[in-house]
Amino acid sequence: MCFDALLLPTAAALPLLAREGLAGPVLRAGANAWLLVAEGAAEEVPELLRWLEWGSLSGELGLVALGAGLSVPAPAHEGQGGGGDPWEAAAWLRPPEPGREGGRLLPALTIGAIGPTRSASENAPDLVRLVDAAATECHRVLLGRQPLAFS
Repeated sequence: MCFDALLLPTAAALPLLAREGLAGPVLRAGANAWLLVAEGAAEEVPELLRWLEWGSLSGELGLVALGAGLSVPAPAHEGQGGGGDPWEAAAWLRPPEPGREGGRLLPALTIGAIGPTRSASENAPDLVRLVDAAATECHRVLLGRQPLAFS
């Protein structure tokens, strides 16, 4: 299966998992998480961040789109031991659902697929909503790390 990924802090990915129907498969290794998205989606992310008005903060958010030629850590299969620190080892936060591993079911840019008339193949969250939610959670993490200044 071919896919792209959104790299973000695990602290930002965890709230995304709590949102119903928003994220597809998600893995983590250490302080980072990777949200798997449809192949080619990474090319759309910088423009989406500008369109969603996150452009001025995009370099600080810690949200990076990984496309062709880049890799993500591979979680161990069940029963495989992976020595070392279990927190650093890659693991699924949300594994691919059986029968839904195909790249066409990963979050993608689905123009005109908003509303109650979405077909079964469009049940995956669209890339716009996912990128906006991921940027919001990354911003919350960023604000939590910033010292607050009051006058």
